[in-house]
Amino acid sequence: MLIVGLVGIAKGLSSWLKSARCGKSEVPLSFTKLCCFAIVPLFVLVTVALASQPPSHDHLAGKLAGRVLDQNEAVIPNVEILIESKNFEIKVMSDDEGKYAVELPTGSYRLSVVSPRFHKFRKKNVRVGPSRPAKLDILLKFVGPIYQ
Repeated sequence: MLIVGLVGIAKGLSSWLKSARCGKSEVPLSFTKLCCFAIVPLFVLVTVALASQPPSHDHLAGKLAGRVLDQNEAVIPNVEILIESKNFEIKVMSDDEGKYAVELPTGSYRLSVVSPRFHKFRKKNVRVGPSRPAKLDILLKFVGPIYQ
């Protein structure tokens, strides 16, 4: 659309310049005519083209962080965490201290963790936004009896 408008302006300016010639002498192009026939329409066209673009919120991101713990609040290292939404999926690992952190686009997410010796963990509607980081500690429960 922008290119079509620019081509139209160029053609209009070209035909105006051709008609501005009187015999062998040429009428000088005044600044006022240049503004009226070239600069102002071009400015209006570019402004309209930029204003008609939908706003992009892809740059808005939030942080989700927390720890993976067992029911005794001991850290569980190297656990894979699946984070999903309608159009997004990512897997992250907890580190040696059970911590995880990930930057995500603004939205609502489902988290799930599957780890040997523990019940599956699921959490829905985890909201992430740019205004503040979301903190979610994941508590995994042992399968079977606990021996101490």
